[in-house]
Amino acid sequence: MEQMKIDQDALVSVDFENEALTRNLKIFRPAVFKDGDTYKCLLGPDLDSGILGVGDTARAAMLDWDVKLNEFLTAHDPNDPLAQYVLDMLATTSNMVW
Repeated sequence: MEQMKIDQDALVSVDFENEALTRNLKIFRPAVFKDGDTYKCLLGPDLDSGILGVGDTARAAMLDWDVKLNEFLTAHDPNDPLAQYVLDMLATTSNMVW
């Protein structure tokens, strides 16, 4: 799966081991970055075809991303490489204890 290249200066440091984060955030570790006054959380090759969450804070963007991931799973194209990656990761981690 291809991940969009994001300017290192825009990236927000996230502790993906934090117990308060959702399971999906811990599994996929999407990129969290600041874009102007908005925070974005992205998994995928670009803003248009990736799974994108947006918010006023990094946490809000991550929570929005989690919602968008669930929406993506219900309406994905089975031939989409991102969809295949997400489904494979979920299948691989289904028995893991968090």
